[in-house]
Amino acid sequence: MEERTCNTNTRGVECLIVDKVYDACSKRECIQNMTFELALNGDISEYTFLYAQFGETEVEQYEDEPFFTEMDECHARLKCVVAVPIYAVLRRKCDCSIVAVEAKPVCKGCVQSDNKIRIPVSTVMDLNRKFVRQGRFIPTAECFVEANCVNRSGGCQISMTLGFVIVVSAVSKVSLKVPTFGYCPIPEECREEECAPNFCETFLSEDISAFRDFFPSNSSCDTCECDD
Repeated sequence: MEERTCNTNTRGVECLIVDKVYDACSKRECIQNMTFELALNGDISEYTFLYAQFGETEVEQYEDEPFFTEMDECHARLKCVVAVPIYAVLRRKCDCSIVAVEAKPVCKGCVQSDNKIRIPVSTVMDLNRKFVRQGRFIPTAECFVEANCVNRSGGCQISMTLGFVIVVSAVSKVSLKVPTFGYCPIPEECREEECAPNFCETFLSEDISAFRDFFPSNSSCDTCECDD
């Protein structure tokens, strides 16, 4: 019987099953002063708003329409809804604990059943008709969101202006041959934050730690960047 030896070469070629992007486009959207209902136990006056947080972007169907509709031999229309979960991160005043709660949009006085902002997308993509017919493509979306002008609206409501940068892609799973350098090494153990053992000794020593500036500078050019 032929003796087999283990391959110790750390560099070679591997076949990987990956999501290949066949076409993509970007879109910007801005929603001004939208009201959100926060899922709070108590009044919002008991909390301090810290920042808005956003969940993983999802792709939903636009009503009952299919995602892809073929147009000609080389093009298809993608029609979908990009859904982004919205959360409000707050600090409770009584005990300074930090909580993240769902922020549900309020539309025409009605509170939405979930906390997702939905943005419709309709675009033409370069996709081969025969593969569209085989259902080979799926839509994916990534989103970067900025929040501005956050104000308390009373009760458990706030208003925010949100800016969205969306990238929508048509992807398909393929077997891709790629060069490889082997498996990644096991990383170092996680380190917990430790207190400095000689903090007071260092703080009190004039040879190690210089005395801090005690009074404001007379220079008008000095600036201070402070967190709100």
